Amino acid sequence: MRRILVSLLVAIIASCASSLAQEISTQEPTGRPRQALDQPSPGDTRYVVQLESSFATAEKANEVTTQLRRKFPTAYTQKPSGSETRYRVRIGPFDSRDDAMQVASELAAQGFVGATILRSRGPSPTPTADPQDKSMSTSPVQDPDDLMRRAVTNLSTQIGLLTDEMRKLRRETERNSGMMELLLNEDRLSKVEDKIQDANNAKAQLDAREQDIQRRMRNIQGELLLRGGLRREEAEAVIRSELQRGLEDVRGQQVIYQQRIAELNEQATRLRARVESLRKKLETLDLKSEKEEK
Repeated sequence: MRRILVSLLVAIIASCASSLAQEISTQEPTGRPRQALDQPSPGDTRYVVQLESSFATAEKANEVTTQLRRKFPTAYTQKPSGSETRYRVRIGPFDSRDDAMQVASELAAQGFVGATILRSRGPSPTPTADPQDKSMSTSPVQDPDDLMRRAVTNLSTQIGLLTDEMRKLRRETERNSGMMELLLNEDRLSKVEDKIQDANNAKAQLDAREQDIQRRMRNIQGELLLRGGLRREEAEAVIRSELQRGLEDVRGQQVIYQQRIAELNEQATRLRARVESLRKKLETLDLKSEKEEK
């Protein structure tokens, strides 16, 4: 299980790193040196704040833009461009990154978490009555620090989800293992109880046989009449000897079955305790699962 977790974490990190590298590379215009982006001229570079959420229609984006304009007059709707198909809501531009960061913090306080600071080059958009008409015709460049923060946040989220899944898998595996052990012990207990019943039945038969032999020994004269013969003393001795041997044999078997019953009862006691312990363990796991689901 640890190997699986490590492999998944490595795959997630590699995927996020690849995505980050690709996203950064796509932000740089083809044919222009990287230094031109990292060190823009003071008059060309400005910053805008973009909400994390995107919208399928301009109407939905304009609703949010109108809401934000009550506090941020420079809010506007960004039309899709290039391969994008969704509308974005932005605020700005701002001359400094600090101003943009301040607005992003204020947005977070209002519940708009995950706002991104973008760098853009070009003229400021002209305010209009229609939020959608206020879109910028500039090419925003996402700041590498923001890209890194987003990648780390994404990675942390995926690791958290993976950890939750592993915890659920571990609990489910533990429950399945406990259930399997419970079923096995219940089956063993059932078989032991059957053996105890059989041993008790056999001992009951021996007890009945012992009582019958003792009854016959008390009625030797009746035995003599049934067998007949002239030598009564010799016949009585023979009958008494046979009954005594039978009685000793019965009592020997009784001792064996008594010991067997005691051993089986001891096994049954241990199995009952184990079954009860496993049932309580499964109940505890089920309660934990119900609490986490709530």
